[in-house]
Amino acid sequence: MKNRFEVPLVIGEDQLDSEYLHLHHAEIYRVLERVRLQYLEGLGVPQEELLREDCFLVLAAAETEFLREVKAGELVGSVQVTSCSETGEVVLEQELFKAPRRLAVRATFRLVAMSGARRRRVSLPKRLFLAFSRDLEGEKSPG
Repeated sequence: MKNRFEVPLVIGEDQLDSEYLHLHHAEIYRVLERVRLQYLEGLGVPQEELLREDCFLVLAAAETEFLREVKAGELVGSVQVTSCSETGEVVLEQELFKAPRRLAVRATFRLVAMSGARRRRVSLPKRLFLAFSRDLEGEKSPG
């Protein structure tokens, strides 16, 4: 069974759209990105290390369902790998839950590995591919 990474989040009033008093969809994408970055850290492959290796995980496609309004307060963000390829592509399913486990946002992101210097798609670094593969198979990452 696939692993699901979860992280608690707090949405502050300062993050809300001043007119509607809820989290604007663009801000929701920022929150989902924050969860993805924490997920990479949890895998032992933080984004900063990938950038030093000239590997950028670039958004290639996104599909998002906004199911409930998100206001200030506590949320749970989750990430789950649904597929990965050593050739440089990973698909992640992400969700944001309002308490108590009420699904507010569901998104699927297809990310590709790119070299900033060469401006071309590259293979995933081996350790990142292995970490995604372990997660996909439901194994615990070492460390």
